[in-house]
Amino acid sequence: MSSNVIKLPPLLERLGSMTAIRDTELLEQSLLKTLGAVLGVNDVSLYKTDEYQRCVGMLNQHRSVVLDREGVERVTERIETVYQNVEVPAPELALMENVRLTHKPSTWQIDGSTLVVLPLMNARRLCGHIAFRKANGLSDTEHAIVHGVLEVYANYYSLLDDSQRDQLTGLYNRHALDTGIERMWPLLAQHGKSQAPSRRRTAEYDYWLAMLDIDHFKVVNDTHGHVVGDEILLLVSRMVADCFRKSDLVYRYGGEEFLAITSAASEADVLDVMERVRLRIEGHRFPQVGKVTISIGVARIDAQYSAHEIIARADRTLYQAKRDGRNRAYCYDLLQSEGALPSLHFGSAELF
Repeated sequence: MSSNVIKLPPLLERLGSMTAIRDTELLEQSLLKTLGAVLGVNDVSLYKTDEYQRCVGMLNQHRSVVLDREGVERVTERIETVYQNVEVPAPELALMENVRLTHKPSTWQIDGSTLVVLPLMNARRLCGHIAFRKANGLSDTEHAIVHGVLEVYANYYSLLDDSQRDQLTGLYNRHALDTGIERMWPLLAQHGKSQAPSRRRTAEYDYWLAMLDIDHFKVVNDTHGHVVGDEILLLVSRMVADCFRKSDLVYRYGGEEFLAITSAASEADVLDVMERVRLRIEGHRFPQVGKVTISIGVARIDAQYSAHEIIARADRTLYQAKRDGRNRAYCYDLLQSEGALPSLHFGSAELF
């Protein structure tokens, strides 16, 4: 029997492991590991794209064989994740355009190997590309196996994504935030680690966490009923999401409160974004209710502090905006520099 024949039991075992995962990014990593193992390739990349087919993230899985102290070969695997300024090599970029147009795999012979780019589908929409190089391209059997693996992945990803969405607004829910924040935090806060003691920015941008809350929402429910209240929540959530980029993360944090994670070069830039959100809501005429406003508190994500501490900063800033009359956007650092907000004592009962 040829050594190129792929054994199905290990593949089925990997598929079983993949569908036991309850986290979308871990599922993506599992997909790369599965494809790398069954195809015998050392590097597999997943390029995430938004609805405009702009690349908004990349995962790369690298496999290598090393010798341990006893001289036994061991396979090691490393996952690299990039969320901003993804550089797509020119050959991959060219094939990705072909895949975008056809929704079918595209190949290119380069330097004695075959570059393969596959479409990654989710709910019949192209949401990314899988790219790898293989010495002789894919056999018919491998094509069939890859197609099956990607079908299983797409179906399971859709189910998993649905479980992480708020049923009313379609935004990510609090559970998705709670399960993902600890994994995301080192990546989001890594820019703070490179800052000099003077705290001058050495990165081109920082990440920011914003808390957004609909003003006087209880009055809306009490006056017009929960059906109208739900309609207001749905409309506000859609307008809020429209004001952010597709690569930003927007959650329904609870009730009439939302949480957003975005990137910006400065306080002024992030406050411009929040003002755009605030004015969008303020300028809209809502059915039966008329005018609705929101208050916003923003805090810069800093590697020195935990996710809970940054959320507490944004939340305290939000409530300062409420105390000052609502319908305004404040930044924690700016309030601190002006002496308008006392320092928080993290680790005490005051935090929650």
